[in-house]
Amino acid sequence: MTEATNPRAARQERVGLGRTAEILSWEEGWVLKLYLDWVPRVLVEREARATHAAHEAGLPAPATKGLVDVDGRLGLLLERIDGDSLLNSILARPWALPWAFRLLADLHGAVHSRPAPDGLPAQRDLLEQAIQSATSLPDSMRGPAAR
Repeated sequence: MTEATNPRAARQERVGLGRTAEILSWEEGWVLKLYLDWVPRVLVEREARATHAAHEAGLPAPATKGLVDVDGRLGLLLERIDGDSLLNSILARPWALPWAFRLLADLHGAVHSRPAPDGLPAQRDLLEQAIQSATSLPDSMRGPAAR
């Protein structure tokens, strides 16, 4: 993944907003997932590697074009995929909820059927770290939960 500094994001149209980032239109066929300033760099880099690996493995994930620094915020350039979100599809057709659950289960299974590329931690290791760092979890539960 390459990283470049590019201040033009401030002039781009916002096409989405989530919990950790805003999505900005970019050049033809690309969007910028510009992370909010509280998101740690290590998480952005991990997501960039995981998205790239998923795409390279033939999973339904957007292509990536690298990381971009915009006024001190880190962003990930992603292939633009136009269409309705799964959430909007469900809201418009609530009876399709079982179909959406099945789709997500199939995608989840497909992701976990591929080996993780070098440099990405195993999901089990990430979960164990999260359990061990959960301050609201009593010590008596940490060990059993991490097994």
